[in-house]
Amino acid sequence: MNRKQRRVEKRHDRSAARTPSPSPHAVFTDAVRRHQAGQFDEAERLYGQVLTADPGHAASLHLLGVVAYQTGRYDLAADLISQAITITSEDAAFHSNLGLVLAETGRLDEAIASYRHAIDLAPDAPGAHYNLGLALRRLGRLDEAIACYRRALAIKPDYPQVCSDLGIALHDQSRPDEAIASYRRALDLAPDFPEALTNLGIALQDQGRLDEAVACHGKAIALRPDIPQAQYNLGKALQKQGRLDDAAIAYGRALDLWPDFPEALTNLGMVRQAQGRPDEAVACLRRALDLAPDLPEAMTNLGIVMQGQGRLDEAAIFYGRALELRPEFPEAHYDLGVLRQEQGRPDEAIASYRRALELKPNYPEALAHLVHQRHTLCDWEHLDGLDRRICDLVLTGQSGIPPFSLLALPATTPGDLLTCAAAYARQFQVAPLPPTGGDGGRTGDRIRIGYLSADFREHAVGCLLPELVECHDRRRFEIFGYSYGPVDDGPTRRRLAAGFDRFVDLRTLSHFDAARRIQADGIDILVDLQGYTTYARAEIVALRPAPIQASFLGNPGTTGAEFIDYIVANERCIPPGHEAFYSERVVRLPDCHQPSDTRSAPPAPTPSRATCGLPGNGFVFCCFNASAKITPAVFAAWMRLLAGIPGAVLWLAEANPWMVANLRREAAAKGIDPSRLVFMPHLARPDYLARLTVADLFLDTHPYGAGAVAADCLWAGLPLVALCGDTYVGRMAASVLDAAGLPELIATSPVEYEEMALRLAREPAALGQLRDRLRAARTGSPLFAPLRFARNLEAAFLRMWEIHRAGHPPEPITIAAGTPGGMGCSPGGANTGGGTWPSISPQSSCWSPG
Repeated sequence: MNRKQRRVEKRHDRSAARTPSPSPHAVFTDAVRRHQAGQFDEAERLYGQVLTADPGHAASLHLLGVVAYQTGRYDLAADLISQAITITSEDAAFHSNLGLVLAETGRLDEAIASYRHAIDLAPDAPGAHYNLGLALRRLGRLDEAIACYRRALAIKPDYPQVCSDLGIALHDQSRPDEAIASYRRALDLAPDFPEALTNLGIALQDQGRLDEAVACHGKAIALRPDIPQAQYNLGKALQKQGRLDDAAIAYGRALDLWPDFPEALTNLGMVRQAQGRPDEAVACLRRALDLAPDLPEAMTNLGIVMQGQGRLDEAAIFYGRALELRPEFPEAHYDLGVLRQEQGRPDEAIASYRRALELKPNYPEALAHLVHQRHTLCDWEHLDGLDRRICDLVLTGQSGIPPFSLLALPATTPGDLLTCAAAYARQFQVAPLPPTGGDGGRTGDRIRIGYLSADFREHAVGCLLPELVECHDRRRFEIFGYSYGPVDDGPTRRRLAAGFDRFVDLRTLSHFDAARRIQADGIDILVDLQGYTTYARAEIVALRPAPIQASFLGNPGTTGAEFIDYIVANERCIPPGHEAFYSERVVRLPDCHQPSDTRSAPPAPTPSRATCGLPGNGFVFCCFNASAKITPAVFAAWMRLLAGIPGAVLWLAEANPWMVANLRREAAAKGIDPSRLVFMPHLARPDYLARLTVADLFLDTHPYGAGAVAADCLWAGLPLVALCGDTYVGRMAASVLDAAGLPELIATSPVEYEEMALRLAREPAALGQLRDRLRAARTGSPLFAPLRFARNLEAAFLRMWEIHRAGHPPEPITIAAGTPGGMGCSPGGANTGGGTWPSISPQSSCWSPG
């Protein structure tokens, strides 16, 4: 190397020595820029460089901890941010971000302390209030969480994320209206906010506003089609609507996006179960459990499938496993209670319902079942409080309480029943089926009537129907029966199946396919005999498979449903002025509200008193109503009657051993020898009817009285005393007595009820005269005139059809008493009685004076 080259190199070296290194501040600024750009590795290197130069640089420690948090290294994040706080303890952001890290690792109490410290340092920082609210909500401290969210919004009103999370907390507190308002506020601030749309959809779904829920989920999916949870939530809403095929598609899309989505598989399994495809249901649920062996919902649903197949012991095993996985799983306790109830183990069912309510105090289904079971067992200790809780839940608009659970509660008003039914009906509101344009292969101009029920069997409803079905005029009507309930193959079912022009079993069809079948048959008037009672499938009727839909017989009261146009009753059951308590237009028949069957199998030979377990002498009061209808007030009145008639006994239907023990204990507490209560076991219908002739006087219950049983008593010649109440079910026995020509047996007050029963027990001659009149009523009263009833009902059907064909909305109908000829009909469904048609008088829907 020559001298000139050496001089150049030396000059270069001196130049390099003069280039300054970046300052720690510049490096920090560059690190922050790269951090904000998501370049975490480079940001982390640069923060480390700052700390090499200045180990006490608190901001770099803090942000290095934030990088660790954002990349899932939570222990390192907590350590670095804690070091920053040791250096600078007065920076609110440090404490707030430490809270985030602690919350992420489940150290919620420590996280809350950090958030509170941040708030002390910066009271007007909305983020700290919001984060504190998130931690409190995770601990279930909802009141405090809501207060934090509201404080954050007071500081920063245009904070959509907080509005959405406030909605979640309100929803968790069962404050649906406020939750919905909060979600809507979030969407006002950020219309393209898919999480808020999804949460709004869930809240609307819980309120039964399913069409709105589906629309919200659809919008969320349009914004983020790649989110499997959005498809899943859409599937849940569609599933609740009964749109099972659409729900299955939504769950399928969720699984396309995330094949290992156990919750979607779980719900798809329940869709397959509802579609009548139990093998596919089991496959879905077992796949869900393969993915998530500790998923109790899948275990519980597998139990439900097994229970639906009648495999009750296996179902109990799955419910038990679900509760082993999650002992505080209220739905599993509830489902186990339903199983125990079906197994005839009501004491265990009650224990399960109680536990479900301990875990979820506002669990309407569990409360309704608990109260019903307690009434069924006549277990009245502290029951008043539970009854009040049900009424309170009804008044808050809870949708999970079936109206049937209120019928026997003494404080229930007609308005309460409408409120309850309307809330319950919301869960079934769906878009109606689109028209098909077909006529179901119709020939001629006969009106097609479809009767829909789960009770075409040995059941109170089924036993009232056969002769009505047989007496329908086939010149004017085609009569279809649609069955979806248990099959007992007894004489009632065989007779009904033969009596309908077409008898269709819908058990294996989904709600949607069942409705499609009814629509394809061209049914003009669908008569729902089930309402919300046991085995009900209101989802079928909600799809509106027929242009006219009426509620009759099986659901004793309003359905509260927009998809039911009419309720068929009479003036006694729904008196003028009560129209406001019914969502349907009222159809009033001229005689009784229910048909009768005069051609059922004759009763067995009359047994002796000894055979029935009754004393040879002494007056026999009886009541064979369901035990759930017996109230403490009614039972106290019965005990006073026994006290007033020495040697008298009270003969009751034995529902279960607990009911027997409880009533005997109650009798003893009132000074009555428990042996004066005699219990009749469950018997075949002919034997049951034969025993009615042995008793002296039937005592009806109130506020929920007898319907079919009242007619059975009068047919057997057994007089009945009833108290006419304020609700449909409290007036059914009065309707039966009116139609039998015995209105003097209808009491208008509890005092009159007791006095009437006491007088008849002391006046055997008066009782004998009543028996003579009942023998005459079997051939001469409207109560036992099935052809007459059929003509009156057909007149109502014709009027419904005329109103519809004229393009008018449903309107109230009153069928005036006519003079139908003939009281019988020929076997096999052919009408030979002729008979004149009753006149029809449209009725105003306004309140009547008085």
